[in-house]
Amino acid sequence: MNLLNLRQVADRYVCCTKTVLRQVNSGVMPPPIVLWERSDGKSGANRWREQDLIKFEQGVREWKK
Repeated sequence: MNLLNLRQVADRYVCCTKTVLRQVNSGVMPPPIVLWERSDGKSGANRWREQDLIKFEQGVREWKK
């Protein structure tokens, strides 16, 4: 299983990182998995599974907003 960080996802879709985050927040793109959380409850490290992005490219929308 390959995990991609935010910059790699943005490069994959030729857009900026803010665009990726906006699309995730609006439910257009699959959300990342959280690898760990900081002490204040915010995510410290997010990664996208490559197979989720492949399904997204194929038009499969299995995630929940």
